[in-house]
Parts: sequence; structure tokens; C-alpha cells
Amino acid sequence: MYHRKAKGWVKNLDLILFNLVSLHLALMLSYYIHIDDSLVYNNTRYLNISVIITMGAILSAIVMQPFATYKNKTIKDRVINNLKQVVIVDTIAIFYFFGTQQGINYSRVIFSLYFPCFYFVFNTLIFYLYTKMRKYIKSDIQDNKSLLILTNKDYFDTIKEEYYSGVFSNYKIIDLLLLDNNIITKSISTEIKCVTNNESEYDLIDDYLKKTSDWIDEILVVSDNFSEKLSKVLEDQTYNGTTVHFALTNSFYKKNFKQITNRIGSYITITTTLNYMSYEQSVCKRLIDITGALVGCAITVVLLVIIAPIIYKYSPGPIFFKQKRIGKHGKIFNLYKFRTMYLDAEERKKELLAQNIVKDGMMFKMTFDPRIIGNKILPNGQRVEGVGSLLRKYSLDEFPQFFNVLKGDMSIVGTRPPTLDEWEKYSPYHKSRLFIKPGITGMWQVSGRNSITNFDDVVALDRKYITEWSIKTDVEIIIKTIKVVINHKNSY
Repeated sequence: MYHRKAKGWVKNLDLILFNLVSLHLALMLSYYIHIDDSLVYNNTRYLNISVIITMGAILSAIVMQPFATYKNKTIKDRVINNLKQVVIVDTIAIFYFFGTQQGINYSRVIFSLYFPCFYFVFNTLIFYLYTKMRKYIKSDIQDNKSLLILTNKDYFDTIKEEYYSGVFSNYKIIDLLLLDNNIITKSISTEIKCVTNNESEYDLIDDYLKKTSDWIDEILVVSDNFSEKLSKVLEDQTYNGTTVHFALTNSFYKKNFKQITNRIGSYITITTTLNYMSYEQSVCKRLIDITGALVGCAITVVLLVIIAPIIYKYSPGPIFFKQKRIGKHGKIFNLYKFRTMYLDAEERKKELLAQNIVKDGMMFKMTFDPRIIGNKILPNGQRVEGVGSLLRKYSLDEFPQFFNVLKGDMSIVGTRPPTLDEWEKYSPYHKSRLFIKPGITGMWQVSGRNSITNFDDVVALDRKYITEWSIKTDVEIIIKTIKVVINHKNSY
């Protein structure tokens, strides 16, 4: 899903909040050292000044913007910005003392020595820890996205110069293609070999998009006009989940997609996508994931003590099952579960393909799977379910996936991550479900789960989730998931 960036001072809201934490820690410690060991806010006079400098810190952060582009600055610049903020806030306090003629009621040592020193130290320390943690917490929010650029002869040379000058440094550039209508006539990529007649091995842009092995997150179109054929190709790409940016040299409007203005390099664009997250929503979703994952991991440890001996008793071997899955943007990761199948389950899968209840074979599901630990068919034909089926019914085998959520490979709510062999069968339409992070639960799990045996219906539910996504939707799905797990309907 496309993540829309925050604008103005809002994009530094996290830094402003951390700055306020530093301010109050500094004030409390200064008061504790120099006055007495009680809480500073118990003193009415110091409570008043704390309110004044808090308002001053917020106002200066919004107006002066000392934290603007803080995340892209050098360590030296960050230290200078922190110092500026300390001086501004301390100056506000001093002006308040002189303006109200109440300086005699406050300690000069605190506001000339202790408070500014502690404020600067706490700011520096907290911001340092923030920069260390930020990459982990928001790694999925600010991915280094891949970008394909399409243009005509009027803009090709200009964009090429900008590419080499680093204007598009926030992106991994797949290619810059010069198009004549929808025919590729030039490329900057060494992967496309041009023959003597000056035509590339990919004649048409739709052939290029079908054959390229590179994952394309976004496409930027810089052109005054483009053919109806190219317009259809780009519309299909958007429908399949690729985010398409149209430079404002184009007039483009599609009522069935979300469209926002954006900037890529030096170009203002109209961005067309299935849906997008604001910066604040992205952070909120990740924080929900981390909080939920910490709770889930704690429960997993408790379950491990109970489940591990049972699994080992009926099927000696590893307690955890690890499998390669496809995640967001085609990334391969290891998915973890409690093992509910015998060790030879993957080898026996080929023998059971004919019993797959998913009609088109895009997923593998059986109503009674003999590979599950404890499952057996008696001589009289009666089917007996074992401990593995019990774990699956109540989704207890899924709990180790909270470690995947904590790592950032998955989200609590998302789409089901496919296996490698399932991924190979996907069409571009099917792949669109992986333009968001896969989840432990999702729309499919709470809408019938294994009773849905048509994969296109599964994809339709996933696309519905993507196009209608909101934090409220995630919360609703989590609540429904709890009900489904308790009822264990359509779970096997």
C-alpha cells in the first residue's frame, strides 16, 4: 500500500513530543537537585513556569521548526538544532521572569545552569536512542521503493541528468525508458540490450512489464501526452497494485482510484493508487503491531511450555515449523508456527493434491489432512483427529507468527502470505494482494476462512481490505478474529 508522507510540522510530531519529555525530565531533575526531593509540580510557582515553557517549546517547534529535516541532518547539525531549542525555551523562561517581575521567586541557578544543561543532555540522549530505534520501528513505512520512469523525447535528457545527479536518491531506479507512444526506443539500463536498428529487445512497454524480473513498486510518467494503449497499460498496473505517479504535465483523473498530489524529484505529480496510508496512520499501525506482538510473544512462551512436550510425544522432532513465504513487495521471509504436521508432510503433499478443496489450486487446503499429527483413518473408514487438528482449530499453532510481526515481516492484520510454489502461479492481479504487509489475520480469516474455496474470492476479499483500509478496520478484524477463534468455525 502506498504510504503518503506527512507535511509541515506534523511530520516532526514525534520529535516534538520527545522534546517535551526531555524538557520535563530536565525541570524535575533540576528542582530535585537544587531545591528539595519533592516533585516540582507540587510547587505552584514552578508548576506555572512549567506550563509557560511547555507552551513556548511547542510554539517554537512549530514556528521556528528546529527539527525540520532533522532525520536527514548530520550529527553536528542535530546537536546545533538541539542547542537552539534549549536556548529558545530557556530565554522564554527568563523573559517571563523579567516581564512579570517574579524572578526573585525562582532559582537563578536552576534556569541558568541545571535546567539548560539537563535539557540539552536529555534531548541529545533521547534523540540518539530515537534514531537508533527509528529504523526498526518504521522500516516498513519508509522503504527504499523501486521506481520505473517513463517519458518522451522532450523530457528524457533532463530526467537522465537528474537521475545521475541524485534527484531520485530516495528510490531504487529500475529503469528510465523513452517511449514513442507505447514503444520503447531508448533505456538507461544495461539490462536492456539495444540492437543495431536502435530498438530494444522489448518492443512494447506492456511486454517489458510482463517480462521484467524486477519488482516495480511505483511508476513515474513524465510526458505531455501518451497513447490510449499506454493509458490502458498504466491503468492495469494501478489495478494490479502498482502505484502510478503522473507528472503535472499530464491531465489524468480516475474516479475509481485514490489520487493525491505528491513530489518525486523535481516533479509535482498526481499519484494514483488503490489506497494510501498517511504518515500518522503508518506509525499508528506499526505501534499497534509492536504492542500486540509483545503480548503475543509472551503468550507464545507460555504456550511453548505446554505444547512442546505434547508435539514431541506424538511426533519427535522440531517444535517449530519454519517455511519460506512471500511478503510485502515480493520479499521472502521465514514464517514460524508450532509444528502440527509430521516431518514428511511436504513430501506427502504431492500425493494429496487431488484432494485439494481450493478449486483453482492456488492454495492447498483439505477438510481432513492425514499429514497432521495424530490424524488417522481407522479400518472402518472413521476419521480420527489428533492433537495437530486441535491446535489448528483454536489457531494455537499461529502464535509464533507474533515473532514475525515483531521482526517486521508481518502485521497483525493483513493478507495471507503465499508459499513460493503458490507465488509462481500468481498473475499480476493476484500479486496485488502483497502490496501490503501480510498478516496473521485478515478479511479472509473472518469471512469464512476454509469455507471459501475459490482463490479469486480470497483475492477479492484482500483487495477489499486494501481499498477500504483504516485503523478502525484493523480493530474490527482483530475483534472478529477473537470471536472466530473461540467458535473455531471453518477451521481445520
